[in-house]
Amino acid sequence: MSLGTKVSLFGGSAITTLSSSGAGSGGGYGGTLLGGSGGSSLFGGYGYGQGFGTSGLFGYGSSSSSGAGGLGTTTPTAPQVGPQGVDIAKQVAEDSVAGYGFLASDFTVSDASAVDSMQVTSLPANGTLELSSVAVALNQIIDSDDFGNLAYIPDADFDGVETFTIAMSTDGTDYDSTPSNVQITVLASDDDAPSVAAVPTVAVAEGATASNLGSLIVASYTDPDTNDTLDQVLINAVPTMGTLSYTSGAGGVITLAGAATISAAEAATLVFTADADNGAGESAATTDTFTFDLVDSSGLTSATAGTVNIQINDGNDAPVMAATDSYSVNENVTAIDAVVNPATDNETPDTLVYSITGTDAALFNVDAANGDLSFKAAPDYEDAKDSNKDNIYRLNLVATDDGGETAKQAVDVEVNDESSNLAISAATVSVDEGTTFALTVGAATNNDPIGDVTYSIAGGADSALFTIDDETGVLSFISAPDFEDDLSAGSTNSYVVDIAASIDDGDDGAVSTDTQTMTVDITDLDDEKPSFITAASGADALSANNVSTAEGALSFEVEELANAVSAIEILDINFGDGEDGATSDTGISYSMSSSAGTSNLTITAASGKISLGAGLDLDFETRSSITLTVTAEDASGATAKTTVDVTVTDVDEDPEYTAPSNILSVDSDQDYDIGDDISDAFEDPESTEMTFVVSAPTAASSSLATTAGVLQYDLGGVNNATVTIAAGSSATGLTASEVASLVYYGPESDIAHGTAVTTDSITESLTISIAVTAADTAANIAAATFDIVVVDQVIS
Repeated sequence: MSLGTKVSLFGGSAITTLSSSGAGSGGGYGGTLLGGSGGSSLFGGYGYGQGFGTSGLFGYGSSSSSGAGGLGTTTPTAPQVGPQGVDIAKQVAEDSVAGYGFLASDFTVSDASAVDSMQVTSLPANGTLELSSVAVALNQIIDSDDFGNLAYIPDADFDGVETFTIAMSTDGTDYDSTPSNVQITVLASDDDAPSVAAVPTVAVAEGATASNLGSLIVASYTDPDTNDTLDQVLINAVPTMGTLSYTSGAGGVITLAGAATISAAEAATLVFTADADNGAGESAATTDTFTFDLVDSSGLTSATAGTVNIQINDGNDAPVMAATDSYSVNENVTAIDAVVNPATDNETPDTLVYSITGTDAALFNVDAANGDLSFKAAPDYEDAKDSNKDNIYRLNLVATDDGGETAKQAVDVEVNDESSNLAISAATVSVDEGTTFALTVGAATNNDPIGDVTYSIAGGADSALFTIDDETGVLSFISAPDFEDDLSAGSTNSYVVDIAASIDDGDDGAVSTDTQTMTVDITDLDDEKPSFITAASGADALSANNVSTAEGALSFEVEELANAVSAIEILDINFGDGEDGATSDTGISYSMSSSAGTSNLTITAASGKISLGAGLDLDFETRSSITLTVTAEDASGATAKTTVDVTVTDVDEDPEYTAPSNILSVDSDQDYDIGDDISDAFEDPESTEMTFVVSAPTAASSSLATTAGVLQYDLGGVNNATVTIAAGSSATGLTASEVASLVYYGPESDIAHGTAVTTDSITESLTISIAVTAADTAANIAAATFDIVVVDQVIS
């Protein structure tokens, strides 16, 4: 039985339990009365069971997850432990050196019991708790005899409410589970002057306004006396590079001319407006400075003045250029010898954009990047287009920088009269053959053309070959020249013609005329199609007969051929490029198509040689005539075609042999119709009748067979007489029908032995061979051997 657990049996002080305490059977403050699976307080009071389950029969008993609740009111929190302390509230003056000294009577509990001791459960945040002038530590326990030695010392300049907590005990063992609050009000004393916090640098562009200045000055106010507020701002001096202004309490805007005292509300509206030029030059900044003092609501002035640094950054300066400019130009030209980039700007990185305005601006072009001016149409002194018809054109040239600042210059352009002096220039041009256009004759110079220029042909060796448009000056050939058919007078493909240009000079009705010689050289083009030149028998001409090399009738005969050993050159075709009658096919590329699809005849692209390729065939039986189309293409892509007729002549070829696709096999005592396999294996390309030589079957020398079997056929190919090919001999002159009737009988068959077989004639499977030769009517032959696999059969 444990004596370590306390229980309130009927209320009042805890006594020891009658049972053990611990997990599962009740523990903590309550314990159990008789044991069991949960702790219990029998009748209530402050008993508190804990563990896996607790119950209070009456009163304040509580239950957890597995215990039953008491019959009284249950609560999820633990009951009060120890005496209930009473909160303490005291006062002390700001900056009190002695602070507040506690009395023993300050510490009481709710039931008026004598306090034995207390524990400091949290420390003050704005002062020090001292016991006999020694700082108290957190959770330090102080005996009641020392309560009078406890004091709270506030931090310097602190005023306000300070709090910390203590837990009291009446027995020196149990401390109040709900700490008491100690509240000390530190009464403010109005004895501290305000101070000025650092003011951030105020940045403003030249000519701009810093509207946040007042708020920064007001925000710099600090005062240890929390009851004090900012009352006035003393401006000690005004900035020198701008103006300082504020909105007065009466509502007007006041600009400060020197030192001034203003209210806090007015100070909040202070703004600084920088001068238009900070005087520092391009892209540089300057700093302007003034000081101020702050006065609080107690009339105390800050010991140290505040400083405002104003950084005045270089702003956007307007471009600069001369107010006026004037130019004098001759009529009939659009260019004006004007100043390029007449504007300057302090901000070198700025990009100036030029535009024009004004009375006659619509008649001009302006280069937006450099301000260069020009007329849209060349001015005519005799037909002035300016607004007042005095040949002085007026406009404004405007330069705008990146920031939208502008500069404007008034511009006058005076147009001068010029006398007429028409002149054209001689010309030599080259044009391609096949085109009629030669050149356009222009009035190269004409100071003052009043009327229209007219053009005419005035002579020249080849003038009859040309025509000219009298208004536009376009000179053309009547017929397109052909380099290969030179019609020039000098037979040089260089044509000469004289051109005259005339115009009214506008002064006295006289006509100004200038005549010049034009030379037109003709350039040769590769514009002719390739042309056929020659054809000849190829290097292997013996393979071709009756070769025709005439253009339009190219042909040859060639014997059929199977599997050419090497390429056979049959015909050599030669085209020229058609431009200069060349006999060489240099630069010509040849290609060929065939009426037979794939004819096995090929052409060499570089030389035009037609050949039968190595390993290829010409088969009379497949196609006896072939039409080839040969295309010749020059370097310009021009093409010409010709046809070649090919006649394939027949050649009596050897019979063809094709091996059976299946394995020939027979049981040793059976027969096999081998005739069909043999007759199907031979074919004559000319389809003539063939005769055959068939040898008797033979066995491999290593065989143990006593006979190779028997081979028989029907005489005449009909079943009226059977002929046996004797062992070791051959049957000659057999017809195709006789061969088709051939039957092979195995070595253990009755036919092979003449009687019923009573013993095995072979002891294992063997292969026998039958030699066959086929001959056509021209005595061309094909030979083959047919193997039959004979499978041994056990004869019982």
